[in-house]
Amino acid sequence: MTSAYFSYHFAQDAVRASAARRVMGLEADEPISPVAWEELGYGGENAVTRWVAERMRGKDCVVVFVGAQTSLRKWVKYEIKEAWESGRGIIGIDVHQLLDNRGKPGKPGKNPFEQFAYGGVNLSTIIKVHQPLGDTQEERLAHIAANAPIWAANAVAARRVPVA
Repeated sequence: MTSAYFSYHFAQDAVRASAARRVMGLEADEPISPVAWEELGYGGENAVTRWVAERMRGKDCVVVFVGAQTSLRKWVKYEIKEAWESGRGIIGIDVHQLLDNRGKPGKPGKNPFEQFAYGGVNLSTIIKVHQPLGDTQEERLAHIAANAPIWAANAVAARRVPVA
């Protein structure tokens, strides 16, 4: 089973990310609680970078849940950079159509991988942001459940092939 680290805009997309990660069939750590995330921030940047490193250790891939403001988040950018530089597979999953705690979908966000280039190649041309198909929350989650293990395995395998 592929192991994953999950990256997302915590304040805005935690409920959407939680719904998606529950059905994905990937091995992962338990999500951090809102209180623990806030307390971690009090420790400063070094505390957060250590926490990210500990959580990423041993993970095959990083799953970036893309919402309205994901591409603007400092720690998401850091996690993408760390994942790429450490050779992990990376996938994006657009979660803006999943429902928040008020039962509302979000707004689409920019592709967070467009901000990165390595060897003259923009990561948005390498890393796919998957769009869950379906008209309802249940259909979108079923699409994620059926495909996420394949998406993650393909991303891990792709990192074993040298990028031009």
